[in-house]
Amino acid sequence: RMQVAVPGGIHMAVAASLGQIAKESDAYVFLRSGKRMASAGEIHKVLALGVRRLDWVELIVDGGEEEESVMERIEKLLCRK
Repeated sequence: RMQVAVPGGIHMAVAASLGQIAKESDAYVFLRSGKRMASAGEIHKVLALGVRRLDWVELIVDGGEEEESVMERIEKLLCRK
């Protein structure tokens, strides 16, 4: 779990960056907020989660050789202030 620190929460630019990171990886990348979950590669679904600054999200990365790298890149994106 991580707390989103990006001003404005997950907006279009952040969702697009998440999608790019997911597409560059062979791993399945999902974001969970409360009871809802979305594939990071589907920008409109990520936006529909309605994640705001200081909300907690769970990042799920499964498969691919660069799992750790993908998690670090997404954490850096979401936790920057």
